[in-house]
Amino acid sequence: MTPVVRAHWHWVRHAPVVAAVGVYGNDNPPADCSDAATFRWLGEVLPRTGVVVSSPLQRARQTAQQVASMLPASGDSQDFAEMLNTPVLENRFREFGYGHWQGMTWDEVQESFPEEAGQYFAANPWVAPPGAESFMAYTARVGAAIVEVSHRYAGQNIICFAHAGTITAALMQGMGVGGAPSSVGMGLRLRNCSVTT
Repeated sequence: MTPVVRAHWHWVRHAPVVAAVGVYGNDNPPADCSDAATFRWLGEVLPRTGVVVSSPLQRARQTAQQVASMLPASGDSQDFAEMLNTPVLENRFREFGYGHWQGMTWDEVQESFPEEAGQYFAANPWVAPPGAESFMAYTARVGAAIVEVSHRYAGQNIICFAHAGTITAALMQGMGVGGAPSSVGMGLRLRNCSVTT
């Protein structure tokens, strides 16, 4: 029997994206990091010890770096700032990709892919957008990364800068995937710069 490994996850959704129009998914637009008060708050509520992990997409890394820039230049803040500026990158925490729908508006998606869009908007996590993976496959990929990272940093705080899809996938793993929990997970709404523990 595989032993249960405990780690203390603190998920941070990235800052809002700059001038994103339509479906951007795992594309790489930059973040709007202009709300200084929000980043000061993140610097206060996040634990100062452990490890910082990030999606490789720039909006996640920029969010971590902006938190670092708001920390006082003294004491344990400097070690924390260094972790925020040089996170461990985990490619499997990239945002969910929408395949052929990326770059389109949701109205264009419904017009061009009416059948697929109808199935997808019915919140069926087994339906994949054309040219993409299903949310269930994405959840399994994120879940595998969570297990590996939890083993690597067992017992520590893991502060992870990622995306709404990644955090939802993590919560679905925690609730158990399949049946009602999947539907609940797909209905979650996570605000930019929110912290989920």
